[in-house]
Amino acid sequence: MLDYKIKELKRDIGPREVSIKQLQDQTNLMQIEVKHFYRVGENLSLIVEDLVLRQKGLKCEIKDLGKICREQTHYMGKFKDDVFECLAHIADFNKLKRACVNLYKIYVLDEGVKNASDDSQV
Repeated sequence: MLDYKIKELKRDIGPREVSIKQLQDQTNLMQIEVKHFYRVGENLSLIVEDLVLRQKGLKCEIKDLGKICREQTHYMGKFKDDVFECLAHIADFNKLKRACVNLYKIYVLDEGVKNASDDSQV
């Protein structure tokens, strides 16, 4: 009787061992997938951090370029106003010549001095 019970239990153990082995294999595959997705998530978070830093840098650059653009627009407006003042003397050649020389000194010679000082600083 005991012999029969032992044989019966051994028969029940066989399929259970197979199912246990299958479940262990499935668990191992799932653990590998978890590790893979963890690495992918870390890589994606690094990419997001990089993009956020790039975005901040581009925003700063846009801000700086906007400032430069406003300064240049102001400079061009000032130049335009000075040229119109110069044209007010169009009837008198000597005054027109003095006004043109003054514009030359202000915008051409000063610009040369600015460029030379900018080059020496770089």
